[in-house]
Amino acid sequence: MKIRTVNRDWLVAAIKASVKTQRALAKGLGLDDSRMTEILKGTRRVRISEAETMARLLQKPQAEVMEALGELQPEPVFQKLNGYVGASEEVIIFDYASEDYSLDEVEMRIGSFAGLLLQIRGDSMSPRYFDGEIIGIHSDEDLDVAPEKLLGQEVVARCMDGRVLLKVLQAGRTPGTYSLISLNPRVPPLIDLEIVWAREIELRLPARAKRTIFRSS
Repeated sequence: MKIRTVNRDWLVAAIKASVKTQRALAKGLGLDDSRMTEILKGTRRVRISEAETMARLLQKPQAEVMEALGELQPEPVFQKLNGYVGASEEVIIFDYASEDYSLDEVEMRIGSFAGLLLQIRGDSMSPRYFDGEIIGIHSDEDLDVAPEKLLGQEVVARCMDGRVLLKVLQAGRTPGTYSLISLNPRVPPLIDLEIVWAREIELRLPARAKRTIFRSS
């Protein structure tokens, strides 16, 4: 069943002028030929990450690629950050309802996010996460799971001393404690901490998002 009206002539011309063949485009997107054919026929929706990669491969603006694929671009939503998460040692999460601080806003092209939007500060989780990137976690304590169920995962953890950190969660050496491990080998682990909660990362905006952040007036 066709779900989109595709401008195939535009896409064929763009492919020939850049990557030359549909198969080369599929390879660049990490898709097999059948999936690529479904996209070009309009029977499979293109993911946002795929559209971004396709625009780069075709050397065309993403808006033009999305229009040729029959995908309507949503109006951007500007959403205020809730605070900062440390990929270093220290951070504060601000209360979204507070009027006593000024945080940046970020342009959301995927609709608003119901949880907490946090901007990363520090480079202890590079090369996977970078200073200035945006991640999202849920804000409802009722959705929390026991930290021991998240061992080995990249999480945002709130320590008993108030720090909120982005790390890999590991079991501590003593019962009831946890270790927070950095991906950057130059940053030493934080060992045997008591934590209030650990939450999975539910949203990660691409690196380009940090270029759309602007200071609230």
